[in-house]
Amino acid sequence: MLRTLSSAAPRAILLVSGLLAADAACRRAYDERPIAALSSAPELEARFDSIRARWIVADSKGRAGLRPELAALVIELDKRDDGLEPLARAYLALSWLDAGVPAAAEAVARPLVDGPAGVPNDLGTLVKGAAARRLGHPREAIDLLRPLIGKLIDGFARPLLYEEICESFLDEGRFEEAIAYAEGWLRSAGGAEKKDVRAAVARVLARVPDAVAMRVLEADAVAPPEAKHSPDMTMILTERLENGAGGTDTVGADGGSVSEVGPQVATSDAAPTPPIPIATVILPVRFDPRTIALIVPISSIGWGANASAIVRAAAAVASPALAAAMHADAGIAGTPNPLEHRLAVLDSGGSALGAARAFDAAEREGAGVVIGGLLDAESNVLAALAQQRRIPTVLLRRPSAPPIVPSGEKQSWISVGPSLDEETKATLAIAQGASTDVVIVEPWPVPGDTSPPPIDPKRARCDAQPKLAGATAFPVAAWQAKKIPVIVVLGDARCARKVADEIVTIKGPWRPTLILAPSALELAHVPLPLPRTIVGAGLLPADDGAPSALRVLWKDQGGPVGFFGGLGHDAAALAAAALPGDLLPATELSALQKARATTTTRLMASKAELWTSASNGPGSSGSVPLVTRVRPVPAGSAVSPSWL
Repeated sequence: MLRTLSSAAPRAILLVSGLLAADAACRRAYDERPIAALSSAPELEARFDSIRARWIVADSKGRAGLRPELAALVIELDKRDDGLEPLARAYLALSWLDAGVPAAAEAVARPLVDGPAGVPNDLGTLVKGAAARRLGHPREAIDLLRPLIGKLIDGFARPLLYEEICESFLDEGRFEEAIAYAEGWLRSAGGAEKKDVRAAVARVLARVPDAVAMRVLEADAVAPPEAKHSPDMTMILTERLENGAGGTDTVGADGGSVSEVGPQVATSDAAPTPPIPIATVILPVRFDPRTIALIVPISSIGWGANASAIVRAAAAVASPALAAAMHADAGIAGTPNPLEHRLAVLDSGGSALGAARAFDAAEREGAGVVIGGLLDAESNVLAALAQQRRIPTVLLRRPSAPPIVPSGEKQSWISVGPSLDEETKATLAIAQGASTDVVIVEPWPVPGDTSPPPIDPKRARCDAQPKLAGATAFPVAAWQAKKIPVIVVLGDARCARKVADEIVTIKGPWRPTLILAPSALELAHVPLPLPRTIVGAGLLPADDGAPSALRVLWKDQGGPVGFFGGLGHDAAALAAAALPGDLLPATELSALQKARATTTTRLMASKAELWTSASNGPGSSGSVPLVTRVRPVPAGSAVSPSWL
């Protein structure tokens, strides 16, 4: 953090260090009762009133400039054990946020978060949540900030609260939840501030993908009046579509965005598997052996975060650190040649039509290999397109309705992961051996799925929402009343964590066992007060025997490698193995066809160290076999590799 500060940073950090030293020496033993922000010294209260009067009318730069006065006042109040100190400390922490130093803000606010309930505690929690998001931990930020919504927090802090929680949901790829909280932000404003709040909401929601904004507006068009968004929100999203300009991201060897290479292909159309006129598409002829196209539903609600994990892992395959680790794992002496593959990331929006359009864009990019098919509709369409156009393709999941391969023709695609149905069956088989009385939590709905939530009390869905303010999203109280011993989560880790967090809010000894599908296997690495049975796959969840390449990615991304990250790595590793660097770019039709045929042959025989399977390639079937392994994790513990 220090290396990002300006030349004025050394003095600023010394000032924070002085405050932290005062904390260690003078921290009081708080009781749990709310405290009143009153000063025993009129002159100190007058100093704070002067600062607060200027604070209320100041902009962000002005509030940051009040840090020296606030710091001196906090030290004086702390020496006198004055009741005004917590509130003054909260203002100081907020001023560090305004100065763009979230780590310092969190450090100053820490005693407030650990202190009694009241306004200073709320402001301290707000600072901690905002700092967490700005330091790259949006999930932690959501957990901290969500309980503050609806509290009587100071008026000047309310916009910051709404902005930070909206940005956190956007960082997580949970776009519709960001829109829901932005709606609350709009409705919280009144009078003269309404115009400023509307402008702020529009600025924040500029990050919402076109496909999501379109879906929300289309749903509003047929929703009953009481379920529609406000006119302001409708106008913001409409303006977002009119003014927005999407792009296809190109990810280089460092995993960063390098350049824009074409139009965004996200779409809101979501027919299950529509007949697509793939034979009539006419595209420029091109083959680029350096380009790997990755088609994933980045803008899809629920699935966007998993798509991002796939992108990160796939991009890392070409990074020098991971390439060297993979080289070492293979037992090859010397330094590997740098990988020069370019990853072109295309957003499918999660639909069959979106995937088809993205495939068109990938072919225009001249992709040597295409990767995609996280959702079933995508996988089916991409397999059909790959076979018809003879473009080598790696499917992230096995298609449920694969195309027929004509006699005498080679299959043009391989699959790395199981279909969602196969994953479900493997998980439920484990559950059947554990108990006959289970609750099943189904995955996030796919884009365009308008089916209502399950009405069976023993079934729920990852997108469950509370029916009343303050209620739980899942009927955990009803599950407790029935003493359900086993809950099967077929969704991802975010869904499983949501279920676990709501269960532990229920008082009493009821603590059911969670059985988690491979999609949620990284939750094995998180300590929870619930026993878990993890259905792992291949080397995951990772333990002491994890290869060095997996360790490098884990440490680089700052968290566990999950199933989706594993799929991204495996697909990219096999694609890279099929493009070893001896093929030349081609623009002439016969040369292009020959290059694709060579790449397809190599892809079918490709070998690499895979993380989601015990196998090292697709074999003669064209599909990497799924071999699950069951890993029990007792309550209160976690799988913690010794190399962390």
